[in-house]
Order: sequence, then C-alpha cells, then structure tokens
Amino acid sequence: MKKCFLLLNFLLALGCLLSFQKATPTASQLVSQMLEAGKDVQTLKFTLQKQERIKGKLTSEKANVKLQQKPFKVYLRYQTPNPGMEVLFVSGQNNNEAFIRPSSFPWTTISLNPNSSTMRSGQHHTIHEMGFSQILAITDFILKKYGKQAAGMLQTGEPVNWNNLKCYPLTLENPNFRYIEHTVGPNENVLNIATKFRLSEYMILEKNPALDDYSDVKAGQKIKIPTDYARKIWMLLDQKTGLPVVIKVYDEKGLFEQYEYHNLQVNPVIQGAEFTKTYKDYKF
Repeated sequence: MKKCFLLLNFLLALGCLLSFQKATPTASQLVSQMLEAGKDVQTLKFTLQKQERIKGKLTSEKANVKLQQKPFKVYLRYQTPNPGMEVLFVSGQNNNEAFIRPSSFPWTTISLNPNSSTMRSGQHHTIHEMGFSQILAITDFILKKYGKQAAGMLQTGEPVNWNNLKCYPLTLENPNFRYIEHTVGPNENVLNIATKFRLSEYMILEKNPALDDYSDVKAGQKIKIPTDYARKIWMLLDQKTGLPVVIKVYDEKGLFEQYEYHNLQVNPVIQGAEFTKTYKDYKF
C-alpha cells in the first residue's frame, strides 16, 4: 500500500513537472509557433486599437476590422477618431482603389488609391498591411538576418493575463539598430527601399525631413535609413492561437507604434457579401 502511495505521488509530481514545462516554451519556440500560426490564417475579425507616433506625437485610432488574406479583402468601420467612417478594399476590384464613406459632410462615398498621400496621411501603414502578415515577416527577416546572434536577442517571461486571455510575453531586443547612409539607386523610392530591407517607410520619411513624400527621391541621392525595422519589438502572444494580441515597436526615441487586437477571431466564416458595398450592414 505504501509503495502504491509513493508511486502515485511520484506520478502526480512528474505530471505537474511536465505540465509546467509544456506551459513555458522558450522564446525561440514561441517565435516558431507564431510564424506557423500565421501561415494558417485565412480570415480575421478583430477590433484594432492602435497608437502611432506622427510628427513626434502619439495618435490613436480604433476600428472594427474584417479581413481575408487571399485574395486580399478588408473592411473597416471606425470608432475613433471618425465614428462611423467605413473603408472597403477588395484586391482587383474598383481599379484597386478603396471605397471610403466619410463620417461627415459631404457624406458621399469616394474611391482612393491605398498608397495615395490622402489615405496615407497620418498613417504608418497602408490597409495592405492590416493583420499579422507584416509583423511576422519582419520578425522572421530580422532573426534570419542575424543568424546565430538572433537567439540572444529573444526573451520571454512568465505568462500574463490580458483581456481575459492567457498570453506569453515575447521580446526581440535588437542591439544592431542604428541609422546608416543609403544611396538611392535607379528606380528606387522610399516605399521599395523599405520593402527591400523590411523597414518602416514612415520611419525613413521621418528621419529625412527634407523629403516631402515617399517618391521624393532621385537616383544618387543620399538618405538615412534604419538598419532594421525596430530597436525593440515587444509582443503578447495568445496561448491558444499563437498570434500576437499586443504589439509594441520601439525605435531610438521610444514607442514608435502600438497595436492591440481585441475580440480576435481567427478563421471565422465571413460571407462574400460582407466585402461588397451593398452589404446590408454598411452605408456606402
């Protein structure tokens, strides 16, 4: 009887130990899980609460979002700062322009290119970067770029609760972040330079005040660009989905941008009609 009791205690202790080990993956394991989870994303629904540093000040927005990855489709309804404003973009339709329904006069639905200065005003990103694809690609790019050094750039910690979700914290601390001189090549602009090196085009524009917009460069011109997207990226990863529900990006000045994904639904059924102007709940 005593042996059975000791054996039972041993098995219980072993089970607790294995459970604890399973519940605390390493930072490298968390990154791998996050990148794999991102590959499985087809559709998303969430409320995005974001802060972005624009001209030295943090600006805030909040919007309800529906997104389909392939073909890319996205719908937004803003809560702040323009309550009721709607945006609809469907790749390959409407001359690849987005429908915009303003929340104030003149109320008329208009069409705009997502890369236009009007739609990009006061924004770090275009609607093409909505969702997780960009931050996952950036993280993967930085880690591959620095190879063996990358493992030492990653940190995790004790699980935390965020909005009733159990999450793992993940930090990518990049000691290599700095600004370097780049000579603009033929047919280059700020946008394709940023795409090539996985950088923030807004950060490049901010660091070069002489530039008026993303195309205001010419071959042979010397501009400052960051070596990497961020000095530090801090995330909270939902234990169930493996995806980030909070993302904070820092440069040498401090917080550069922050994104929170509330009420996140991964791969919900979204009817095709929900990406049309005439959908019953929209006011285009």
